[in-house]
Amino acid sequence: MRGLMKGMLVVGLVLGAFVAMGTAASADQVTASEPVVIEPDVTQQYRAAMDYFVPELGRWAAELEGTFEALSVKPEVAADLPEIAYRGKLLVFDLEGTAAPRELAGSHETMVFAMGQLTEAAQIAVDDPDGAELLMSRYLDRLNDARQEIRAWLTATQVIELGQTPAKLVAGN
Repeated sequence: MRGLMKGMLVVGLVLGAFVAMGTAASADQVTASEPVVIEPDVTQQYRAAMDYFVPELGRWAAELEGTFEALSVKPEVAADLPEIAYRGKLLVFDLEGTAAPRELAGSHETMVFAMGQLTEAAQIAVDDPDGAELLMSRYLDRLNDARQEIRAWLTATQVIELGQTPAKLVAGN
């Protein structure tokens, strides 16, 4: 008799758990015909990310270029290249995960690709300085051009509050 009661209790608890998991508790009525989709503001998110990334990419590229140029005179700076390459790879991963507005998609992709190539240059600079120099010469300008275009977009689309009326910066003013 005790075994039967324990078995019924276990079965009741299991069934109660399944019923509780399938029940939605809400003060609002749920309608399947009108799903609520919240669209993220890609432009605002991109602006917030690029306010950090654009200067950081410039500092990283300048550090890579300076280290590479010093490599012929001071071979001991080669020890810094793996760390620079690693940081570059992390920046590439972050940039790949950042959604760009439609008008900047091309510049963003150019920047991601150039960063990847410059990271590769940092990785091979010790063993193949000529190959690294070729990559540096090809992709450093591309990275800087993409950064400049994105920086110009950030500046031109920045909203500035003047009193009660928001105003936008206009190029040339």
